[in-house]
Formats: sequence, C-alpha cells, structure tokens
Amino acid sequence: MSCQLAQEKKEYLKREKELNQKILEVQNQKDTLEKDKEGLLKKNKDQETQFAKLSEQTARVMVQYGEAEKQKQATAIESQGCLQETRLIQDKLKSSELLVVSLQLEVEALKKASKDLEVQINNIKLQKEQEDETKEGQKKIG
Repeated sequence: MSCQLAQEKKEYLKREKELNQKILEVQNQKDTLEKDKEGLLKKNKDQETQFAKLSEQTARVMVQYGEAEKQKQATAIESQGCLQETRLIQDKLKSSELLVVSLQLEVEALKKASKDLEVQINNIKLQKEQEDETKEGQKKIG
C-alpha cells in the first residue's frame, strides 16, 4: 500500500510539474500576445493618424486646387488602403484580445488543477503518516 502511495505521489508530483510547465508556457504565450497586442494597438493608432492626415490633405487639395483631381484620386486610394489595413489590424486586435482571455481562463484552470493536485498530495502524505503510525503501533503491540 505504501509503495502504491509513493507511486501515486510520484505521479501526482510529475503531473504537477507538467501543469506548472504548461502554466509557464501559457503565461509566456500570454505575454507574447500582450506584446503583439501593444504593437498592433500602436500600429492601429499610427494608421488612424495617417488616415486622418491623408483625409485632411485630400480636403485641402480639393479646396486649394480645382485641377488636382489626379492627386486627389491617388490620396483617396492610399486612404482606402490605410482604412482597409486599419480594419484588418482592428480585427487582429479583437482576435488577440479573445485569445488573451482564453489563455487567462486556461491559466486559471491550470492553477486550479495544480492546487487540486497539491491537496491530493497532502492527503496522500497524511494517509502515509497514519499508516506509518499504525505500523509503529502494531510493532509495539506485537
């Protein structure tokens, strides 16, 4: 029985180590995604700024130069490209945010599993101590 408990303890410790490793991996992924998210937010802001500047430039060109239709069209095309890229970045940002939430939930689940394993290990330790005390008591009686 003691050997079985020792084996179970070994398995639980191994599982705890695996879960702790998984937690580290998930946290690293989360950190990476948060850095990516920050980069995407910055790029999104830059794109919005660039889009706003291009829109202002287009308005000035239309007011100042009635004959600048070609320039206006080129700027409008560039603005549309920026707007499309901004939308793509926003979509990626939303996906990243959902993934971060998912990873946070996974981290919490792994932490709970780790705590459950700690409780099981402690219960095994207590059971082993009780068995040892019982054996000692039987030796004293026998």
